[in-house]
Amino acid sequence: MRLFFGVDVTSDIRSELAGVQSRLQEQGVKAGNWSRPELFHLTLLFIGETREEHLETLLAIGKETARQASTFSLNFGRLGVFERNRILWVGLQNDGGMEALRQVYDVITGLAAKQPFIKVDERPYSPHLTLARKLEAASISRVKEVMANESVSVPDPARAFPVSSICLFASKQVSGRLAYPIVERFYFEDVNAASMKL
Repeated sequence: MRLFFGVDVTSDIRSELAGVQSRLQEQGVKAGNWSRPELFHLTLLFIGETREEHLETLLAIGKETARQASTFSLNFGRLGVFERNRILWVGLQNDGGMEALRQVYDVITGLAAKQPFIKVDERPYSPHLTLARKLEAASISRVKEVMANESVSVPDPARAFPVSSICLFASKQVSGRLAYPIVERFYFEDVNAASMKL
């Protein structure tokens, strides 16, 4: 099975991002594959094809990463394009929330690097939510115009969304469509501590 660690987003954030997609389409941006709202997420660590025997190790990595983290909030940044791969994305503000996310990334990749079956990407971590893939060539220029004119706004930067867990996701085809079912959710230490007091 294909697995990855990531951050799930709430239903209201999914709705807001779907609205961004609609406004971009109204501005003439065309793509071969617009991400369905239920697929929105922030990738932390891509694992890839994984044997069943390694699942317990991954669950332990997720649990330990969450144990070292506390709830934080993220704010949306700007739209962007990976031109070579023709991917349209929305980024995050480089603030305290981003720093907390990077700390989670550092912990999980540090733990993963000790496992011979995991290859950790050595490129700098650049978290983003993918809005569309296979952008048409003309649409890359159109997105740049939209960005320059600020004619399509991303969700309000002041509209922070909380992160209180990470997830181990599977990547699979369900009825001919890509799906990212959650294998396990790992709540951060402060969430677990609060629940124990109830």
